[in-house]
Amino acid sequence: IVLPYYIVNQLFAGSSYYNVYYNHDGLFGIYALPDSESDEYITMKDSTLNNEELPIDLLINTFHSLAFVMDHFYGLKEIMSVDTYFDILYTNRNTMLNTNARQLDYNLANFLLKTIDEPHTSYGYPSYFNDPTWAGPEVNSLSAYGTRFNKWYMDGLVAVNDQLIDRWDEDEDMWFGPYTNRPNYWFINDETGVLALDGFVTSDMEETDTFDVSVVDEMMISQVNLLPAINEGSRFYYYNNSTDEDRLVEILVKGVTPTYIEDYQLALTNFGFTHVIEETTSQSKKNGYYQLDIPADLENDARSYMVQISYDETYDFLYVGIMDKLPVSYRSTWPFSINISNLLDSDSAMYMEFMLQEMLEEKPGMINIILDVSANTGGNVGALYRVVGFITDQPFAVSGIDRDTGGASTYHVQITGTPSYAHLNWGLLTTPMTFSAANSLATIFKENALGPIIGVRSGGGACSITPILLPNGTAFTMSSNNINAYRTGSGTDEDPYVYVNNEFGIVPDYPIAIDQIYDGATLLQIFE
Repeated sequence: IVLPYYIVNQLFAGSSYYNVYYNHDGLFGIYALPDSESDEYITMKDSTLNNEELPIDLLINTFHSLAFVMDHFYGLKEIMSVDTYFDILYTNRNTMLNTNARQLDYNLANFLLKTIDEPHTSYGYPSYFNDPTWAGPEVNSLSAYGTRFNKWYMDGLVAVNDQLIDRWDEDEDMWFGPYTNRPNYWFINDETGVLALDGFVTSDMEETDTFDVSVVDEMMISQVNLLPAINEGSRFYYYNNSTDEDRLVEILVKGVTPTYIEDYQLALTNFGFTHVIEETTSQSKKNGYYQLDIPADLENDARSYMVQISYDETYDFLYVGIMDKLPVSYRSTWPFSINISNLLDSDSAMYMEFMLQEMLEEKPGMINIILDVSANTGGNVGALYRVVGFITDQPFAVSGIDRDTGGASTYHVQITGTPSYAHLNWGLLTTPMTFSAANSLATIFKENALGPIIGVRSGGGACSITPILLPNGTAFTMSSNNINAYRTGSGTDEDPYVYVNNEFGIVPDYPIAIDQIYDGATLLQIFE
């Protein structure tokens, strides 16, 4: 069987986010849509066809391929009451069949952003027939988008930002942080708290119950042990924050006494580290760093490592960071700095664990908690499921519709190894900004009766996204055939299952006006 390359890539690679980009001169494996500053992007956009017009046959192939993709891989086709996107494209054939590469990309962007017009579909980057330095059509202004996107932006992002500024007395020009006054959590009274969660993210991270130096060595790509044992601690979190050029591992150790940092400083020097410290006015450099030099051997060149350690009194854990790079000088910028907040924010489950710990330490009598996803536009589904694991210790249902087959299914997810706060009375605060994975959280709350949904109807976004590569080299992302939904009914003949997609959001159990979403008295009434 002989298949066109484009179809093979779409069927067997595209849905896994790993695509093969063709630029006339070669095939390039890429993950998702590479950043325009990345080596992958620069390499694949360099083609002998740069600055050339599109051949007629390739242009027609691109036209038909776009219609094919929209008809068979776009999850919202039936939801948007479209019979075939070929008809829509055909009415615009005079603009979509343009051999000028730049003009075609303008027309493609206009089709995606104004005709399709939903926040999960976005323009990626232009064809390889363009000048490789051209970034593509300007898509950073609202005028580039359609009615639905503009409404979501104004009713969601703008309205919520205004309320955050008013509630926390922030600078009027603030645009989603970094906020000066808004806390991660706050209390309405001694029994009721509100915890903000503004995204679903995961880190390249491992966890162990006891210190395992092999985890560090594997992340650092080292054949020798690089750190002495950490002999205290009940839980160890290893963050792999390495780049292509440098290796960096940061460790948070839970359950360590404040005085243990002195013991570990001694362990580092006994292990062979040198403590490098100079007088400085910089608060972040006042404790210096530890340097380990490993001589060359038959397989490796000589190499040096930098270690920084600290004890965090807010969360009562030890921090250890190690990098295969040293500062040029003590006064110069160091290769990495200690930033505990950034580490916690980089993984939603870690953030939830330590914020909930702090909330109950501050208010031991807390029995009600509202998870605030009013400013959450989504993110990683795995992170979403781990967050739900704090809310319930029971398996929870997740439902979906497969547009490929027209089938629908419900499966159950069980999260283990996560501290349970199922004994608390949970609520969920939503707004039109609550989109994608955050909208899925509202859907899970609804289907599993995890607690009341409070606020304004969520912003929707039913589908996961999928990257698309067109034959001319233009790339974009769109809603895939994987449609999130909730299930109603009991499954009997009298009360059959019905699957309802959540593309246009979840209606709250307790609607409140947007200008009251952070009003403590209004929120408290829900639990009373």
